[in-house]
Amino acid sequence: MSEMGRIIPEGWFPSKESQRVVGRVIEIEKVHGARSREEKRVVTIIVPAMASKVAGEADFSTQELKKHNEHEFKALCDRFPGAWEAYEKSKAQSPKASDELPPLNGMSIDKVEFISREKVAWLKMQGFTTVEQLAAIDDSQIQRLGPGARTWKKKAVTLLKDSAAS
Repeated sequence: MSEMGRIIPEGWFPSKESQRVVGRVIEIEKVHGARSREEKRVVTIIVPAMASKVAGEADFSTQELKKHNEHEFKALCDRFPGAWEAYEKSKAQSPKASDELPPLNGMSIDKVEFISREKVAWLKMQGFTTVEQLAAIDDSQIQRLGPGARTWKKKAVTLLKDSAAS
């Protein structure tokens, strides 16, 4: 099974248990054993999988989403609210569907004014989608994110406190 896949949608979704862990549905290529034996050649199919990682890390793990095992499938999809819905929406609509992703559990980093648009786009590629995730980064994540990360964390904490007080 190939670990590389077509990512659908662009965004990462924070898990229910921790803002530091993010996930999204991707499509992976998998060898179809029965058809390969039948056709006496390698036959591959594309299947959905849940990719998950620690926000800011490059490496991620994948787990195939098997609809026939409904309990396991539901648990994986429920762990990252919005990820499966975004995947289904992107499959049903045009490529512009990723602009209309389900709401996040928290304040979108698109709303921050203390980080440039280019850096926000880069942070999204790293798995950060909410201000809450930025406020929760630890020292090792700060080092990996580079210059400015400690300031982003402080400003994210302040922004959350200010919005809670309003």
